[in-house]
Amino acid sequence: MSISSKAAAIVVIWLGCLSAPHAQRRSMADMAATNPELAAFSAQILNAAEHRDFAMLMPLFARSFYIDQERYPSTDELQTRIQNWPEDFGPSFWRDLRDIVQAGVFDQTAGGAYVWRRPGARLGLDTVDIRTLRPALQIAEFVRDAKPRTKIMPVDLAASDPDLVRVRDQLVRATDRRDPDLLASIIAPKIQVTFDEPITGTDFVARLKACALNTCDEVWQDLHDAIRFGMAKTNWDGPGMVAPYTFEKIGDDPDSLAIAGSRVALHGAPALDAPVLEWLSYDLVKVVDPTTADATDWQEIRAGRYGYYLRHVRTPSGHTGWVSSEFARSGFDVRAWFKKIDGVWKLVALIGGD
Repeated sequence: MSISSKAAAIVVIWLGCLSAPHAQRRSMADMAATNPELAAFSAQILNAAEHRDFAMLMPLFARSFYIDQERYPSTDELQTRIQNWPEDFGPSFWRDLRDIVQAGVFDQTAGGAYVWRRPGARLGLDTVDIRTLRPALQIAEFVRDAKPRTKIMPVDLAASDPDLVRVRDQLVRATDRRDPDLLASIIAPKIQVTFDEPITGTDFVARLKACALNTCDEVWQDLHDAIRFGMAKTNWDGPGMVAPYTFEKIGDDPDSLAIAGSRVALHGAPALDAPVLEWLSYDLVKVVDPTTADATDWQEIRAGRYGYYLRHVRTPSGHTGWVSSEFARSGFDVRAWFKKIDGVWKLVALIGGD
């Protein structure tokens, strides 16, 4: 008999000990009352939920697993998601997990798998560790019904890394002073500024020095706008950080904009002195069809030395109005990527579009 056949046989026998009489009891708590393995496993989940502690929950996942609509090939991927999307893993996550363990109904139609359901959620367990081919309970899925996303909350993972904070502070000084020399030590040997071949960091600095201050406005504004908001983790061409965080969180949805600020005005007409219809705070808004938008949607407005424009958008509350592009970020806006090269954070890309 092959190893996989032996493992399958073990699981069948083990599942047999957990089947009909136990399944009739329906809830995980009831089934755990006569099954020590399930009792211990459910207690671990409940303990993690009580403390809201992912360090306690991580060892309970299978090698690959689903949470909500995302598949995770490893707990490292989940850790990145938790850091980038803390709003998805707050009190409601732990409450829903606790409730399904305590009161979820066993699904007898799941073909021998361990699945419990509550309205809007299900919890599925694997019964064998495929790494060791030994019987073991592991979380294979914790999936809740998708809800429309209305907020993109800010994150700044750079703040916990002093070396990256220093790099960002130097970028801020460089953009404030428009001083290419301040960029020289923090740019990678090769920097991507288009989707074609990268250029050398030396060439990038030389180009900035060669152009007059005013003719380089766009590059300096790109740097300013990218780094003024927080950073998120990214796996673009390897692990690193990207600024602003909105790029990693909003993705390539061409119809959405993330409001990167609190109390951002939504105006009732395409003018900054128009009445405010609503104050937006980290909302996810929809772009009004450009073919029907007013031409002044693209009219430039000034904020200090930088130029922006008013975007015609629809908010989650249903209001339609205009908001400054200073705070309305698209997944196609220019973003700055940072990676460690020989242990030192460097700017490796400054690029927009898709």
